[in-house]
Order: sequence, then structure tokens, then C-alpha cells
Amino acid sequence: FRSMRCHNLHLPNLLPHQHHYHDHHQQQQQQKEMKGVPKGCMVVMVGHEGEEQLERFVIPIVYINHPLFLRLLKEAEEEYGFHHDGPIIIPCHVDEFRHVR
Repeated sequence: FRSMRCHNLHLPNLLPHQHHYHDHHQQQQQQKEMKGVPKGCMVVMVGHEGEEQLERFVIPIVYINHPLFLRLLKEAEEEYGFHHDGPIIIPCHVDEFRHVR
């Protein structure tokens, strides 16, 4: 990564009044997203919102132990905390993420 500061994870918050509807809708969405995800893998979304379209990546779970990915997660913790729902969004340029993979 050229600049680690651009690589924070963003996990959107759930609004309380949307909770029941969102849970049902989220379950359906997660089932759709899980199709085509091999066992031992997970989905992350990558891109700078507003600058480029987010791109979906299916990555091996073992990447979570990789030092670069751990740095991304640590920055996400510092910026956004832990209490979030939704997909992991890594705000870095898609081309940079492809290069690191």
C-alpha cells in the first residue's frame, strides 16, 4: 500500500427504527451474497465511495492474519469502532487492492 491512511474499513450503522425490516431484508441480501462464496472465504467491498464504484472481492479468510490486512482492520477500529452491521468496506483504490492481493 502506498498510504495506509487511505485504507480504513467502513461498516455502516443500522438505524434503530429500521431494525425489524432491515433484519429480514439483510438476511435475504446476505443469502444472495453468500451464493458463489466458497467455504473458507469472505466478501469485502473495496473502493473510495464517491470517487469510484465499490467492487466486491471474495478473499480467503486466511488473509485476516496477513499483516497488511491486520493494519487495515486496526485503522478501521480506530476510525469507526467495532459496533457496525453490513459488509466490510475497505476505502482504498481498487487497483491498489488488486496489486496487494
